Amino acid sequence: MLASEKVRWSLHTVRTRLAKKQQYCQFFTRFGECKKSGGKCPYIHDRAKVAICTKFLKGLCSNTSCKLTHKVLPERMPDCSYFLRGLCTNTACPYRHVKVNSKAPVCEDFLKGYCADGDECHKKHSYVCPVFEATGECPQESRCNLHHPKKKNKSKRSRADTLQNNS
Repeated sequence: MLASEKVRWSLHTVRTRLAKKQQYCQFFTRFGECKKSGGKCPYIHDRAKVAICTKFLKGLCSNTSCKLTHKVLPERMPDCSYFLRGLCTNTACPYRHVKVNSKAPVCEDFLKGYCADGDECHKKHSYVCPVFEATGECPQESRCNLHHPKKKNKSKRSRADTLQNNS
């Protein structure tokens, strides 16, 4: 390797490390911990950017040493699914009440745990896979990190269908 190539490689390495030092660690932000902790992770670990505990939102987290935050802030809140359907009647609802286009993509920053745009963000703040939600299938299958809720069984026929078929 020539000296000029070594210098170029060294500059590339330094730039890459500096770029990482300006980005938040997606594992720390999303899960409140990083396996590379102890100064070995090249990304930023900021407790103020840690995701909200979904168990806390449901009133189910009693873990006093929970690694996720229990502070309700717009930058961490998922969308209110009832609000998006025009059905939210909870005046103290902690979830985001933002009209989001049904075709809007899922916010990558929110999925990492913290969206700096908060209530101003026009992307979906949801942990549910939008492709699965729309089609019932996900092309990424097990590689997809989002939730794929099971559809409710619609095997019960309506009373009108039963009466019509019996006549």
